[in-house]
Amino acid sequence: MNYYKIKLLLKGKEEEVFVKAEQKGEAIQNAEAKYGGVVVKAELSDMPFDERIKELKNIIEANFSKKKLDYNAFIGASRQLAALTKAQISIKDSLDNISKNTTDPLVKELFEKASEGIDNGFNLSSTFEQYEAYIGNLAVAMVKLGEQTGALGEALEA
Repeated sequence: MNYYKIKLLLKGKEEEVFVKAEQKGEAIQNAEAKYGGVVVKAELSDMPFDERIKELKNIIEANFSKKKLDYNAFIGASRQLAALTKAQISIKDSLDNISKNTTDPLVKELFEKASEGIDNGFNLSSTFEQYEAYIGNLAVAMVKLGEQTGALGEALEA
């Protein structure tokens, strides 16, 4: 995921916002949809400082909080997501189903947040990235691969 610095004209004033997206065109569309106005300039940027702080905070919380991931529950939930996806059940319905039926609180939270993210127009990998400190970078990479290839079910089975 890349960060883009977007300059917008909003109510006669030029404002600068940061948008997270895979490609420049997607960043422009997201900025227009979220903020309105007219995009004047869009350029690839480093991660904004406040995002770096958030990421660091999440890593610290994951390492020092009392939240612990039941890896067996997460693997089971991922396999269930793979099976539901391969059965052509929508991602949203699959995530809702898994979050209702899991007993691990952290796995439940992850799949609930992923469902909310889908409702808000985000891809699945963006939510999984937020939980990378718990689930590991391999799980995030598998979801990204599945999204990019259109074979999420197969990627999650690996």
